[in-house]
Amino acid sequence: MSTNPTTPATTTSDPIPNTTPTPTPSHTDPNANPTQTYIRRATPSDSPALSRICLLTGDAGQSAAPLHTFGELPGVMYAEPYVHMPSAGGFVLVDPSL
Repeated sequence: MSTNPTTPATTTSDPIPNTTPTPTPSHTDPNANPTQTYIRRATPSDSPALSRICLLTGDAGQSAAPLHTFGELPGVMYAEPYVHMPSAGGFVLVDPSL
């Protein structure tokens, strides 16, 4: 694929233009430890986990579950826009051992 140096490269599977280098997951390096954590671009399939993390840490690092009748609300407000909006971008830390 030929790219213009003034225009960031994009792919059809990633609607978010990548203007900065994307961290390379360690699992693509044949010499890397397969249990090593890595960072990757967030995808819509990460939404349930992101919502859960927001709920479990939403009260100053403690669970905010007792504060919400709709447990998905913190994630919908604070995390999911970075996954679903085409003009935003988010990253997740992946621990393959989990």
